[in-house]
Amino acid sequence: MSRCFDISLSVATALPTIVRYNERAVPVFGYISQVLLHPDIPKLKRLEQRGIHKILKLPPNSMSQKLTHSFGEFCPLVPRPIFAMSIAAHSRFAKAEEKALRSILAEAIDILGDSNSLYAHALHAIPCGHLGDLPLIKYLVDSLDRKGVYLQFSQQLCTALVTKGRSPLWSQAWFTNIYAGSESLSNIQSELKSNILKTFESDIA
Repeated sequence: MSRCFDISLSVATALPTIVRYNERAVPVFGYISQVLLHPDIPKLKRLEQRGIHKILKLPPNSMSQKLTHSFGEFCPLVPRPIFAMSIAAHSRFAKAEEKALRSILAEAIDILGDSNSLYAHALHAIPCGHLGDLPLIKYLVDSLDRKGVYLQFSQQLCTALVTKGRSPLWSQAWFTNIYAGSESLSNIQSELKSNILKTFESDIA
């Protein structure tokens, strides 16, 4: 939020402000998310929504979370979705290091041996820590196996693989194009109509 606050101090119009936001605020999450995902995705999305309202100097909750990434009809550039960018960076790293990650997982399970819990042994996984936290490698393997937070994108990933007709590059941009679909509105006109009716409902009544 500190970077969003710094950007909001500018007197620039929406377009250069969004450019600065996409260049200075969003990439920070991508660097961290290569290995460590944000532990609270709903909170991350709320912070993102708040930050976008801040930089554009809009009243709180003027736009829904999805609308903040969907006003391309009115502006040539929109804020990049942080959640999609984060898990795309995570997926790219996991795919690039897939062989090493699966080898580390197998070695860790062998070292645990009989000390592993029955539940984790059945799942061929590493058990949670003392505080209930999942191992970092678990999230990376979930990306490879399309489980956990990635389960919701399983169909889109399979469709993209089939329709491409060749092996994908597994780049961050390739993953982002798939994950970003759920971060925007398919019918912006309906959303705007609903917001207008809500704004002027007292006058209409």
